[in-house]
Amino acid sequence: MNKIIPGLALFTLFTVCTAAGIELASDGKTQYAIVCDPGAPPADRFAARELKMFLDQSTGADFKIVASAPDKGRFIFLGPLRQAKKIIGEKRFANLKNQEAAIVSADDSIAIAGQGKLGTIYGVYSFLENQIGCRWLTLEGDNIVPKHRTLILPKLDYTQKPYFDYRWIQTIGYEGTRTPEGTLFLFRNRMNLSDFNYRPPVVNPEPDAIVPERVLHNPMCHTLFSYIPPEEKPHWAARNKKTGYLKTNPEFFTLDEKGQRVARQLCFSNKALRAELTRVFLEFIGKKNGEGVFALTQEDVPKNFCNCIPCLKLDAKYSVPYGGFIEYILELSSEMAKKYPEARLLFSAYRKEQTQTPPLNLPLKKLPDNLIVEFCPIDNDFSKDYSHKNNLSVYNDLKKWGTLSNHLWAYYYTMPYGGYAPVSTMYRWAADTRLAAEAGARGVCYEHKSGWLGINNADLQTWILLKLYQNPFQDYKPLIKEFCDYYYGPVSNEIQGYVAELEKRTAEYPVFLPWHVRINDYLTPPNLVRWNHLFDSLEHKAGNDPALLRKIRECRLGLDLITLEKYLDVKRFDPAFKDSAADIHKRGMATLDAMIARRYPNDMWPGQSKTQHNHIAKTLNANLLTATVRPPPLPEQFSRIPESDIRQLFPGNSRYCTVVNMPDAAIGHAVYDEKLKPDEYKLPFPCGFYDNENKKHVISHNITREEIVPDRFHLYKIGKASFSRECQIWAYPSSRVNYSCERFFEPGRDDKWEVWLSLKFEGPAFSAKNTEKENRVWFDRAVFVKCN
Repeated sequence: MNKIIPGLALFTLFTVCTAAGIELASDGKTQYAIVCDPGAPPADRFAARELKMFLDQSTGADFKIVASAPDKGRFIFLGPLRQAKKIIGEKRFANLKNQEAAIVSADDSIAIAGQGKLGTIYGVYSFLENQIGCRWLTLEGDNIVPKHRTLILPKLDYTQKPYFDYRWIQTIGYEGTRTPEGTLFLFRNRMNLSDFNYRPPVVNPEPDAIVPERVLHNPMCHTLFSYIPPEEKPHWAARNKKTGYLKTNPEFFTLDEKGQRVARQLCFSNKALRAELTRVFLEFIGKKNGEGVFALTQEDVPKNFCNCIPCLKLDAKYSVPYGGFIEYILELSSEMAKKYPEARLLFSAYRKEQTQTPPLNLPLKKLPDNLIVEFCPIDNDFSKDYSHKNNLSVYNDLKKWGTLSNHLWAYYYTMPYGGYAPVSTMYRWAADTRLAAEAGARGVCYEHKSGWLGINNADLQTWILLKLYQNPFQDYKPLIKEFCDYYYGPVSNEIQGYVAELEKRTAEYPVFLPWHVRINDYLTPPNLVRWNHLFDSLEHKAGNDPALLRKIRECRLGLDLITLEKYLDVKRFDPAFKDSAADIHKRGMATLDAMIARRYPNDMWPGQSKTQHNHIAKTLNANLLTATVRPPPLPEQFSRIPESDIRQLFPGNSRYCTVVNMPDAAIGHAVYDEKLKPDEYKLPFPCGFYDNENKKHVISHNITREEIVPDRFHLYKIGKASFSRECQIWAYPSSRVNYSCERFFEPGRDDKWEVWLSLKFEGPAFSAKNTEKENRVWFDRAVFVKCN
C-alpha cells in the first residue's frame, strides 16, 4: 500500500522552492510529460510507468508518457534518447558504468538515463527517492509517497550507482518475496541477483522488466553432493540422474581419520572424480543456456576434505586444508571459460578449518575472471565486527582474498541463529559491510533469515541492509529513525530506544558469541519485566489504530516468547507481574496468526506458511507448558528445599526424540533415543552435563546396575555443575538425548547445582525379571538443586 504523507518533515530532500527552480507540478496539474521510446527495453518502459505512477500519486497531476518530443520543452527524457544524451553530455553518458545513471536538468528539461539493462530504472528510483522522498520499506508494500501540492526542483546534476555490483538478500525466515509487493520491494531497493526470489511460485508483476543482473542458479550452497550424490535416494537438489556414488565409487569420497571412505566431502586428488564432476557440472550449465552463476561449494560438514596421501600432499603444496579442491576449481574454471564464456563459477571461502584461508603458491597472481570467491565467515564472533580483535584474523583472510580476486563477494550471517529472543546486531553488520567494501568486495549476499516472520524488527533490518548495499559508507542510525518514524509513528521514539538498548547489550556481550548461541546475559527478569511494561504502554498509545497495534505486537513477539519461557523466574522477581502465562500465550498466538495472514495472503505457498506457523506455535505451546506445568511433588529428600532453590527441565520434541504420552511421567510425557536399537543398550549407562561455552565435560557419570530402580521413574543424582551461557544435560551412549540448560544461567553468579535426572529403565538389559518389554530408557525431567 502506498501511503501519501503530507509535508516533508521526515525527509532530507533536494527539493527547494525558488523562482529559478523547475516546477514539475502545482495544484494537481503539470505541463510535463515523460518521454520514453516505445521500442526501449522492457526495464526502461517499466521505469516510465513507475515514474508516472509515483509522480501522479505525489502531486495529484497526470504525467503523460509520450513516445517522442522536441529537443526543448517541459519533458523528462528517459533512457539513451538523443535528447537525454545531449543534456547529460555524450562523453559523460558513454563513460557511465553498468547500473550507473545520470540525473541532469537543463533549462526546463530533465534527463534520467543509465548504462546496462537496469541503469535507467535505477536512475528513476534514485530520482524518486532523492527528489520526491519516496521510500519502499517492507515486503508487504509499506511505501512512502510524500504529497507535494507544489513540486519545485532545483538544478539537477548528479550520478548514482549502487556501490556493490551484485546484491542479494535471503529473507526465507519471513518469506514475503513471492507476492507482487515483495518482488517490487526488492527490485525498487536495487536487489539484482536472483535464485528462488524470482522463480515460481513468486508473483512477478513485470516479468520482462524485473530481471536480475545475473541469475544465481540453485543449488547455491553446499552443492558437491548435488552433482555427485553419495546416496541411492535422490538428493534434495540433484543435478545428476545417477545416484549412489558412495557404493559404486567409494574412492570419490573423503578418506576419514579411521581410513574409511565416507560421505563428508569429495576426494579431489582422484582424477576420475574430477572428470565425472566436470562432465556433470558442464552438462547442467548447458541446460541453463550457458549463462548465470553456478556454485560449486563444499558440504556443510566440519573437518578437512580428505586424508588420503595424494590429497594431503596437495594440502601441503598450497598450505591449506583444501589443496585438491582449489586445484580442481582452477581446472574447472578453465574448462568453463572455453565452453561457456558467459557462465561464472562460484567458490565458497567457508569455515576456518576448510576454505576460509586463501591458498599459497598458486600458479597465477590473480584468480580467473570467471571465478567468483564468496567469503562466508561462520566461525567469527557474532557480537563484534571485523575490526575487533576476536575477528581480525577473519578480516585479514577477507582482505587477502580481495588481493587475489577481482570478483570477491561477501556472504554474511546478520544475526546468530539463537532462536527468537530479542537481539539486534545492526551495529555489527553495518560496520562489516563497509569493511567488506574496503577489502574489495564487489558483491553482497546476506543470509538474513534468523528472524522468523519478522521477529526482532527483521523488516527494519531488511530495509537498512538494502540501503547499505547501495552505499555502505553511510551512517545506519538515521535510517533507523527514518523507518521507525514512518512505520511506528507516535511510538517511534520508544521503539528506537528499545532497539538501541538491544544493540548496546549485544555489543557488550562479554565472551565470544558463536553463530548458534542465544544471548542470555540481558534476558533477566528485571529487564523482561521492564520491557513488558514498555510494550504495555505502547499498546495503550496505539489506541484504536489496529495497524499500529499489529506492528507493536509483531515487535513484541520475541519478548513474549522469552517471557513465557522464563515466566516462573519473572513471577519470582515480580509477584505483581500482571500478565498470566495464558495471557501471553494468547497474545502470541494471535500475533502469529496475523503475521501469517499478512505474509502469506490468500494462503500463498501453504507448505511454507504451515512450517513457519508450526515452528513458532510449537515454541509458544512448549513455553506455556514450562510456565504453567505443576508436576507432582518431588520425593521426600527435596521437601525442605525452598522452591526458589529448585529448577526443573522437561524434555520436548527434538531431532532424535519424540514426546510420548506416559501417565506415570512427571508431566504426562517422556522421551527416549529413537535411533538406539534395543540390543545396543549397555551398562553402565552414561549421562552427564556439558559446558559448551568452556568446552568441557563438567559431569560424566555412569549409572551402574546396582543403582538402577527398574520399571519406574526414579531420580538419579549425577553430580554438580554451574550453568553457563551454553550448556546441556545429556544421556545415552550416543548423547543424542540432550537438552539445553542455559535458560537457567544468571550473569554474575557461579552457583553450584546438584543435577538429578529422572529416568525409567525397562527391559532385560536392566532387570532379569523384566523380559516382556524391549530395552529402553525413558527420560521425563531434570531437577537442579542449588547447593548451600
